[in-house]
Order: sequence, then C-alpha cells, then structure tokens
Amino acid sequence: MKSLHPRWFLLPLLALIFPPAAPAAPSAAELAELFLPPQFARPKLSPNGEYLGFMARQGDIHAIGVYRFATRKMEFKGGSTKIIPLDFWWKTPTRLLVRTTSEKRDAYGYTAFDADGKNMEDVWRLGGRSGYLIDALPAEPKHVLMQRRGDIVKVDIERDKEEMVQQHLSFIHEWVLDARGLPRAALQLDYQHGETEVWWNKLAGGAWQSRTFTSAGNRFYPQAVEADPNHLLGWEVTNDEDLTVSRMDATTGEITAVNRLTGRDPTAILLLGLSRRPVAISYEQGAAIKLVALAESDRPKMEKLEKHFAGYLTRIVDAMPDGKSWLVWVGNSRLPGAYILFNPETAESHVLAFSHDPALKEERFAYGEYLTFKARDGVRLSARLWQPKDLPQPPLVVICPQALPAPIVPDAFQPMVQALVLQGFAVLEVNPRNSWGFGKTGRQVPKEKWIQSLQEDLDDAVQLLIRQQLADPARINLYGEDFGGVLALQVAARSPVFKAVATVNVPREVHRDDLFKLTYEPGTNPLAAKFGGWLESERFAKELSPLKVVPTLPVRALYLHDEEGSFKGRLKQDGRELRDAARPAPAPAESGLAYTWSQYPKLPTKRALEAAEVSVRVANFFQQAAPAGPK
Repeated sequence: MKSLHPRWFLLPLLALIFPPAAPAAPSAAELAELFLPPQFARPKLSPNGEYLGFMARQGDIHAIGVYRFATRKMEFKGGSTKIIPLDFWWKTPTRLLVRTTSEKRDAYGYTAFDADGKNMEDVWRLGGRSGYLIDALPAEPKHVLMQRRGDIVKVDIERDKEEMVQQHLSFIHEWVLDARGLPRAALQLDYQHGETEVWWNKLAGGAWQSRTFTSAGNRFYPQAVEADPNHLLGWEVTNDEDLTVSRMDATTGEITAVNRLTGRDPTAILLLGLSRRPVAISYEQGAAIKLVALAESDRPKMEKLEKHFAGYLTRIVDAMPDGKSWLVWVGNSRLPGAYILFNPETAESHVLAFSHDPALKEERFAYGEYLTFKARDGVRLSARLWQPKDLPQPPLVVICPQALPAPIVPDAFQPMVQALVLQGFAVLEVNPRNSWGFGKTGRQVPKEKWIQSLQEDLDDAVQLLIRQQLADPARINLYGEDFGGVLALQVAARSPVFKAVATVNVPREVHRDDLFKLTYEPGTNPLAAKFGGWLESERFAKELSPLKVVPTLPVRALYLHDEEGSFKGRLKQDGRELRDAARPAPAPAESGLAYTWSQYPKLPTKRALEAAEVSVRVANFFQQAAPAGPK
C-alpha cells in the first residue's frame, strides 16, 4: 500500500529544477474516462471464500467479474450489449444467481451459472414472480428470499412454490436481515408527513413490534443486527438535527446513543458483509478519518486499519471465512477506489482490483486539502480545496452544496472536480453552517437565514484563499447542479465575490413539495411546520425559484439543460423558460444543451463523453467570463 501514498516533498524541488510549461487544456474525449462508471462495483464474497464476485464493466458491456483467490486472476462471466446484469448473489459456494434485463429495460429474468461460466441455466420460475430477491440463501440450494411490498416469502425455485416468512407489515422501504438472511427489522418512510415506522422482532420468526417516529421527536433508522442478537444498531436523528449511531434493545424497544465523538457526528457504519455484523463507526468530516470500534475485541484491528489506510476513506467489504483477513475498499480524492485484502493482525495488504480503469493514476489528480476558516460571526468552519499543480493564483470554482443542511464534503474522487482542475481551475467545496456531521453547537442558523448564511460562508472561505494568494480575486466562479444550481443562483445574486455562475439542469420553479430536495427531511410536512405552516413554506420555496432571480442576476450566467424528449437539440421547458427570462438581465447569459435524450439508457461511454463535454463547456464559459490572469 505504500505506493498509494503521494510523495509531496519532491514536488517543490522538481518545480524549481524543471519549470513546467503550461499544458494544453484536455479535450472532452480525454476527460471522458473520469466520468465512466466503475469497472468493478458491489463486491460479494462467495460463502467458502474461494471467489469474489463483482458487478463488472468492460467498455459498454456489463458482466459479472469473478476473482479467484487461488490464481489471483479476474475473469468476466455473462453479459453482452443485449443482456445486462442488474444484480447477483452467490447461490452456492461456487454458483451465481444473476438478475438480468434487456438493453431496452423492458424484460427481466434470472440466470444461474457456475463460477467458471459453465452450466448456465434460465431460472424462469423466479423471472415470472413479482417482488425483488433480497437473499439467495446459499445454505439452501433450492430456496431464495424475496420481498413483495410488506411481505417476505421463501421461494422454492425448483417446484415453483413459496412459503410466507413475514406478512402484512406495510409497504416496506428497507429490511434489516440477520446473519442467516432472516428479517429482524423493517423501515417504512412516509414521505408526505415525514413519519418513520419501524418494525422489529426479538428473535427471527417471532412476534413483531412496531413504533412510529414523528418529525416532532427523534427518529430511528435500523441498519444491522449486532453480535448480540437482542440489539439493533442504526441511525438516530434528533429533533434539533443532531445525528448519532444508536442501539435499540429488541426486548424493550429502548434506544441509547453509542460511541459519540465530541463535536463530530458519525458518517458511516462499517459492517462485515456475510455476517452483516456492525463492527465500527467512521467519522470522516475532519482532516483525519477516525474509526471507532463498537466492541473492545475489535479495537486493535480498527486501529491498524485506520493507521494503515490513513488519508483514505475505508469500508469493510467482508471477512474471509478463516477470520484472518478482511476485504476492504479504500479511496480518496485522487484514488477512485481499490479493493484490497487486508490482514488486521499483521497489517499486510494486497490489491485485488481497482474499481476504475487503472489508467486513472493517483498522480494525475489533485489532492483534496482540508482547511478551516473563521466565518464573520467567529464560528470556525471547514472546506476542501483542490488545486492544479504548479499554477499560482488559478481561477477558482466554488461548487454549491445540493442540500441544506448540507452533507459533509468527503475526501472522495469527484469527476467534475478533477475535470475542472485538469482544465486549470482550483475547486473549493465548503461545509457551511447547518452542515451535517459537525454537531449542532455554534453551527445552526434559523431557517430564515439559511440562504444568507450560505452566501456569507462561501464568501468568507473565498476571502481566505484570496488573502493567502491561492486564488485570483478577478476570477471567482460559482457552479451548481440540479438543486445545487438553485442555491448557486441565490448566492450569486447576493454576493459581491463571484464573477460568473454556471448551472446544470436547474429547475425553473420551486414549490413547497420540492423542499425535501433542499434538506435531508423525509417529507414536506415537517418542513412546513418549521417554516410556520404550508403557506409560509410555499412562500419560502417560491422565493428560491430561478425564474425570479435570473432576470436581475448581476453576473454572467450559463444555464445548461437536458434535451426535450425526442426533439433533437431542443432544450427542456426549464431551459427554454430560463433562457427567455434571462434576456433582460444586466449581465450576459448563455443557454445550452447538457445531455441528449434517449429512449433507452445510454451506453456508459456515450454518457461519460457528454458529462466531459459539460465540464469543458463550463470551463470555457468561466475562462471567457474573466480571461485575465493575476496581476
């Protein structure tokens, strides 16, 4: 793993000896590989640990990748441009069950074959059933577990019969299964009223209890069954938007918070795959990632894992059957992801596969530097900055969050960020006030100041970079996609800092029913209550509508939108109305096409090229908006 770490100390010396020439901006075709979906994703270990399966992609062909540990080789099974795998399960230690669809996504079925690709069989009895397969039950060769709305049924795939496992809870959005694949908890979300209904049982197959959580109090979302089967672990969101990992006693229903770090909220729960056992909580919002073991017996292993992969996001995929090694995924801003076999006793590691094309080398990309700054009210906030190499005072692009409260800015690979950096821009993402992950003390602002505080926090972060001569004050730009574009336009209309703004697929209007896109709330009624009722929430939503702000926007603007249905080259209605509304604006505005419409899902290479073309269009617009370099 040492090769994964950058050797930053050499860069300043090399820059002095060999002054770099200004490279030509890469083309969209050269940037497209950044936007391709992973080559390997959703890994699943075979029950005996002999194989590791992946959802795999080779160019535009989707297949199942099978890695054999004995030979350390990856092979691709099934898949074509006509038959596309959607998911897979290990039916036995050496046999796969795959859910497939056609290229038009108008037919679905199940196929089984051996790990070597032989003995392919059409499992037609499953293909004709409603519901979704949630567990292949590897220990039971003739049965699988399927979800059908509020029911779970065990299906005999040879005799076309089924046995009811759980019946008539309600419409379930998520099931929590134990290590045997049996349901222990269920979660139903009422998106209209914001209520959460949790069902659970003390023992698999036993009587079920339920509890309804409203937006007026804490909400609990079960995620896993602990090693002690009498306890469920999950997320708890408090009424004042605090977040923690909590434990539910399956006997009493009592909920208690566990393992909280001061000033930081948990960001992920790490599970061991086949056992589904939660083993640690991850805190990923600071300069260094912290892993906290849930059991004292796991603490030394977590400490080794944290130390060995310092500077990387880490997820435990599974544990090998012998218990000696873990399968882990690691990644960061410069590494899209790698699957690694890690020994938590010796800290030895071996790379099994890179999630993306190995051509996406770490040295090509910018490091997401964590920085902190003081907002004008004295509250200390944080951000991440990606800078092009050897380019003093580059133009800056600030990417707007897509929600408020905003999710944390992770040290993760972001194609658009890296594409802009490769085109000569520094990129900044801020954790503004009201961001999740930092605790509530000193960071919450009242609802009527959400937009104002976002604008002030972005401005204050930019001013820090200007003072440190890390950005050119004449070339500060703002970018947002979808609802992030709504916020970007609001900030651009208020801020004296930004010289241009670009948006992709921003809606023309916002209504109270759209407000759930602005926050992590599960429904619109809780938001309506926060804003003082339905009328007030509608008023607040309408004030955010881009149609209201684009006619008066004082800075240059770019609006990119998707194509309208089958009308080649014609913008969607959102784009057409915003283009017309922007004509009287005091600063020039441009409109254009982002993504072309297709009746069927686009091939990965086509979609990636269009995304790269969007990045080039945005970069060119920003360059033209303020082409002068630093004085």
